[in-house]
Amino acid sequence: MKLFFSITLAFISFSINAQSSAVKFGKVSMEQVAQKLHAIDSDSEAAILYKKERLFYNYSSGKGFNTTREVHLRIKIYNKAGLDWATKVVSLYTSNSGEQKIYNIKGFTYNLVNGKIEESKLKKEGIF
Repeated sequence: MKLFFSITLAFISFSINAQSSAVKFGKVSMEQVAQKLHAIDSDSEAAILYKKERLFYNYSSGKGFNTTREVHLRIKIYNKAGLDWATKVVSLYTSNSGEQKIYNIKGFTYNLVNGKIEESKLKKEGIF
């Protein structure tokens, strides 16, 4: 029940193929965490507060081109029904020239507990 009424922010970041990326999530404001309803649509289950995607093309002699995709996503979850917004599916493929891989998944949840922001890191069991 606590989860149902708590305010949750999920940060999800991942890179596909190649380099490790240092994504800075930034600070979460008390205003964002304390907000109980969406300002425009009070029936919203969740909202995307920030989304940034970057795509890089890298060339390696012998391997050819590969791509690196970085995604930084901030989601505000308003109720239990909005938890599905924090579930992300990434389709990967395998071909004759290689296969895609996923690296550096990071996720954090922020809740308001006794007037203070409590941060919980995404555990490895939450990634599958």
